[in-house]
Amino acid sequence: MGKFLLGLIGLFFVEIWVLIKVGSSIGALTTLILMVLAAMLGGQLVRSQGVMTLYNLQKRMQAGEAPGGELLQGIWLAVAGFLFIFPGFVSDIFGLLLLQPAIRRGLTRLWIARMASTVGRASVHAATFRSGPFGAPLQDEAQPRDPFAVPKSGEPDGSAPKTGTTIDGEFERKE
Repeated sequence: MGKFLLGLIGLFFVEIWVLIKVGSSIGALTTLILMVLAAMLGGQLVRSQGVMTLYNLQKRMQAGEAPGGELLQGIWLAVAGFLFIFPGFVSDIFGLLLLQPAIRRGLTRLWIARMASTVGRASVHAATFRSGPFGAPLQDEAQPRDPFAVPKSGEPDGSAPKTGTTIDGEFERKE
């Protein structure tokens, strides 16, 4: 988070410097008009590509596929929208770059590869809380079940309701 904040502060100072240079060359009013037009045009482009991304996301979900790539594409579009709102020309250039589908796909692949390597290096100790709705214990995960099936009794496996909550997990004591 610290690097992100420093990057935003750096972008802010670069934007001010570029705005001063452009404003002294073409005039303050022209610079202001260009910034407003760039924000409006960028917003329209983000909106149209966002609608297409939502359509693709919905199509993949209806096909029963995981929409992870489309979700990340939507996040990149949201970042592009933020960059267009951020006043200045440098952020608009970055926003235009993020509107390119090839760049978004490349960033998505990089993000996924980085997350996969991070998870691979991390030592994961997980505790699973195995209780379903209303405290009912869940069926053993080794036995697949239909997630939309209605149980015959109070339990997912059709048995009589049990009292209490079952918490199954692993722990490691570190001194």
